[in-house]
Amino acid sequence: MNNRNKWLIRFRMLLCLFMLSAVLGACSKETPEKTSDQNIEDSKIEDNTVEKEEEKEPLTADEIRNIILIEANDIIKALENKYMELLSTYIHPEKGLQFSPYAYVAKDRLTFNREQMKTFLDDKTVYTWGIADASGEPIELTTREYLERVVYTKDYSKSKEIVYNQNQERGNMKKNITEIYPNSVNVEYYDPGTAEFEGMNWSSLIFVFDEHSDGEWYMIAIIKDLWTQ
Repeated sequence: MNNRNKWLIRFRMLLCLFMLSAVLGACSKETPEKTSDQNIEDSKIEDNTVEKEEEKEPLTADEIRNIILIEANDIIKALENKYMELLSTYIHPEKGLQFSPYAYVAKDRLTFNREQMKTFLDDKTVYTWGIADASGEPIELTTREYLERVVYTKDYSKSKEIVYNQNQERGNMKKNITEIYPNSVNVEYYDPGTAEFEGMNWSSLIFVFDEHSDGEWYMIAIIKDLWTQ
């Protein structure tokens, strides 16, 4: 082998080694470390992205209606079966649950929080729930008595007329739900009564709902409406 060929071989070997070294160097080249300012900026971008992902679109009126009708149906079943612990989960976590024996909600009304509702039927305390329309005497009952004698006096789960947020006045007593509970919505389970009493034994069970700061809707009142003198 002459000197020229030896030189060409060495040159090609050196060239190959140089190219291989360049490729390996590019592959192993580390990304330069970010400055603290760059890290802060990237963190802001990530936070903004998360916030945008977590932002909820406001519910439409139809969506709210559907949600509340489903909740009302669950509440009716809980009352029917006296599942008070289940019922407590539908109660407003801050405002609690209020009771009114008539469609005209008085200023003085009882309020029970979630924990109290869990043991509602075990409470032996006699409370004053309002004033009886016929006699003018105070309505003094335990929680169980009030539930059985005032609230769930009929099987409202079979009501054929379920009314959403109409506030119809059926009797001669003014219904002031929207005044006492502004920005609320309600569901009414109406029973028309019987022909035997010419429909004068009609009654309604009304659930009032209010929106919480978390965007969820919770029950804040149970109201009874019925024929009064």
